[in-house]
Amino acid sequence: MRRWFDGLCQHIGPCVSPGMAAIYAKVSRAAVYKRMKAGGLTAFCFKITAKTRTLFGTEKKLKELPLTYIPVEECKAWSVDLDLRAARMDRGTAEDESASEQQAE
Repeated sequence: MRRWFDGLCQHIGPCVSPGMAAIYAKVSRAAVYKRMKAGGLTAFCFKITAKTRTLFGTEKKLKELPLTYIPVEECKAWSVDLDLRAARMDRGTAEDESASEQQAE
């Protein structure tokens, strides 16, 4: 796993877990997962698997939870986007008001 993570960071820069991504973007973890599933955040997943032997000697595939990492730069960009949107909402532009009404429906 260490080689995988080091290679990932070497190519795309620092990465964080979805929980840390929520802290970077100042949103909830649910919002991070929702944006990931919608295709708004790039997520790199790694699932650790290993073979073990059961009590009776048969091989069994052991699966652990997947590890998910999101590039820090995308989290920061999302945070800036949210801050700019909040600033526009404070000024009360018609575009953002209609967008917030559509989200409420």
